[in-house]
Amino acid sequence: MTRSDKIALAHIVFFCSVAFTFELYWLIHVHDITRHDDVFARAFGFYGRGDRGYYDQISGFEYALEFIQVFITVPAYMLLFYAIINRLPFRWPLQLCVGAYVAYSVTLYFIAKTSTDYAQMPTHDLSSFLIFYLPNLPWFTGNIFLAIEASRAMIGAIRQREREA
Repeated sequence: MTRSDKIALAHIVFFCSVAFTFELYWLIHVHDITRHDDVFARAFGFYGRGDRGYYDQISGFEYALEFIQVFITVPAYMLLFYAIINRLPFRWPLQLCVGAYVAYSVTLYFIAKTSTDYAQMPTHDLSSFLIFYLPNLPWFTGNIFLAIEASRAMIGAIRQREREA
């Protein structure tokens, strides 16, 4: 197994772990999260300093992003994990699709919030912007990594086939 494969697997484990803990918790408690006082609710309360859309001003946009993440993207990640471990040929197109899609969804989230001048950010100061951007960066950078590695592998295979033809 290559170093790139190990990095991809680590990203997948991280993304799925967060999905099955924080994100699933949020989906379950989307309508009453402000009435809870456990560690997850407090974490979302803290994140609300950067985006109240994940705490007390939840809209269909945030709900849809998280629903798709937990119930569509996570199964795709799990299939990708299986494909990497078993060196299955569909791994590269799946990895490219999942990586590009999630990087796109994070970009869409950032643009949506920017286009409203961060309307759900109570205070526009450095700490609020850090709270907003830093927790989301692993999904952006990790999935860009997945997409780039898949693109490199697929382009390399195409070039190899062209040389052989």
